[in-house]
Amino acid sequence: SLEDKFDSFPDLMKFHAYGNDFTGQVPPSLGACDDLEDLVISENDFTGTLPPVLNNLKNLEMLSIHQTTNTKGGITGPLISLKGCASLTTLHLGSNALSGSLPSDLLEDSNVLGESIDMDLSNNKFIGAIPSEWNRFDRLFIDLTRNEIDRLDPVFCEQVSAWQEGAVEDYGCDAILCPPQKYSDYGRKAGSDSECQSCENTGGAPFFGATKCDSSDKASEHEILKKLYYATNGPEWVVNLGWENGDAMCNWYGVECEDGKVVGIDLSENGLKGTVPPEIFTLSGLRELDLETNDVGFDFSDIEEATSLEVLYLSRTNLDSLDGIWLASNLRELHVTNNDITGRIPDELFNLVKMERMFMNYNSFSGRLPTKVGQLINLEELYLMHNELTGQIPASIGNLQKIKVLALTENKFQGTLPTELNELKNLEVLAIQREGGTDGNEVGGDTVGVDNGPSVKGRSGITGPLLSFNKLENLQALYLGSNKLTGTIPYDFLDGLADKESMVAIDLIGNQLTGQVPSSLVQFEKFSLFLAGNKISGIASGVCLKEGWMDEMAGIKGCDSILCPVNYFSPIGRDNGDAENACVPCEDFTDAEFYGSIACADASEKEAMKEREILTELYNSLGGASWKVQHGWLDPDISVCSWWGITCVSDSVVSVDSIHLNQNGLKGDVPSSLFELRYLDEINFSDNDITISFKDMG
Repeated sequence: SLEDKFDSFPDLMKFHAYGNDFTGQVPPSLGACDDLEDLVISENDFTGTLPPVLNNLKNLEMLSIHQTTNTKGGITGPLISLKGCASLTTLHLGSNALSGSLPSDLLEDSNVLGESIDMDLSNNKFIGAIPSEWNRFDRLFIDLTRNEIDRLDPVFCEQVSAWQEGAVEDYGCDAILCPPQKYSDYGRKAGSDSECQSCENTGGAPFFGATKCDSSDKASEHEILKKLYYATNGPEWVVNLGWENGDAMCNWYGVECEDGKVVGIDLSENGLKGTVPPEIFTLSGLRELDLETNDVGFDFSDIEEATSLEVLYLSRTNLDSLDGIWLASNLRELHVTNNDITGRIPDELFNLVKMERMFMNYNSFSGRLPTKVGQLINLEELYLMHNELTGQIPASIGNLQKIKVLALTENKFQGTLPTELNELKNLEVLAIQREGGTDGNEVGGDTVGVDNGPSVKGRSGITGPLLSFNKLENLQALYLGSNKLTGTIPYDFLDGLADKESMVAIDLIGNQLTGQVPSSLVQFEKFSLFLAGNKISGIASGVCLKEGWMDEMAGIKGCDSILCPVNYFSPIGRDNGDAENACVPCEDFTDAEFYGSIACADASEKEAMKEREILTELYNSLGGASWKVQHGWLDPDISVCSWWGITCVSDSVVSVDSIHLNQNGLKGDVPSSLFELRYLDEINFSDNDITISFKDMG
């Protein structure tokens, strides 16, 4: 509760405590604050009655205790007259449980009766009539909807034609309250698109100011929006035009209507804070909801009622779960990027078979990509970049025949590239690189074509051969960098592209590809091929003569624009025209064995790199991700001598001489490359489920 000690602050002028969890009685000691001008304590959970001492606050200009989000029933008892509040121009007491008749002497001694006065008494339990004495208010805007008002004299309405911002002059009493047996979303006629409509059911809407005809608790669209406003600290939004005055809801900032029904809400980047009420999903005509980049939480408990909802923007909010979201059966576009969602991707999500675009980057999804992803047969774009997904990419991905963008960058996928990827004939962008190049929804980013070194994801990445992708007619970008692809570049690589004159970007940096850059690639006129950090032994004749390659740098730098030659290097493995990235020769006693080197190495460095590769192969072949203990393994920032179970000759000689991984959950075939460790003299693989051959032991 709010402590009743305000008499200790006699000079207090403004007190704002909107949207907290205060409960109990409004403190009577507030009556001792003679200089108080603003008392704003709305959207708490106060109960009890209004302290009569509030009548004494002669300087009070704003009294706001509306409680749309209350859970304890609200403030009860009568509305006090506030006679002594001579300066009051804003009175907000909506969504409480105030009862009885409206006081005829409300603000009777006011000094501002000729000024605009804003009064919200909606959703209480007031009875009777609007007192005739209230005609003393010249320019009152009042909301009395959802009470039990049963009388409103038409003669009185003629006397207050300037009320409701002049709407009474245009619409008569309807501008104040719809009569019995009629209703509108506002409980009154707020404009030409909000007529008071007749109820179809006999006995419906027995009082003035009804927002619906039946007796259900279902709120009107106007009330739902108001609840959203108050639940998310609306008075502090960046823009809240219309939300607090008498404008029709279709004129409120961020609200789009058709035929008087809400069809769109765009309050992105608008300073919302709190929990979005689930009733927002009961807006029957809502097609698009955009609440991106706000400090809000969500409850999808009513989303099954959102039968019209097609587009949902919830990126950069406080969303931590997708539970229930799949009940919005007509969703076509979902944005939940940059949130705190953890755990496996729910299988139920893939029941949204109408989905066309799905953006789920920068979360912490883990586990395998479910095979049910293949159910999204209408999907055109799937973004799952920068998560913690593991295992093999499922073959069912081949069912996504409409897919244009498949962005799986910066995860922990393993296994081989599913051959079904070659069946995605509408595919334009495929991104499964493990490092770099992810900024928002930008699949490529600034680091495409730059060798980022070993992946910090701690897994080997995609292994096996590079697919030819020779059936993809529309491919524009292929990002597979920082994996462990092996073998040569297929001679029929991308043969199926329909347009061989437009720009194509291929990032294969940091893999283990061997052989030459094939001459078959001369069929492409504008081609950017990034291959640094592989084991490329040459570039076929004719390739370097393609002047349109490498952003036309090939016409200037020739082969160097593609890959630096053997015994040359640059920080990016090629010459892009910048002086700091020119291909330069290795220093004495060092060499660069392959094309596209980013550094030269001496004998000991090459030996260390080879040993790391051998141990990495051992880890991947024997299911390292499932070992009981795997401390340090594949960490690019520490020596292999610090990997669990590995010891080296000495601190000064980084050469493996023993491996002890007994009783550690190893499973599979021990690779023969293990016996290429020159200084290895002790192996302990006992009590594991492995097979080993000694035929290659030298």
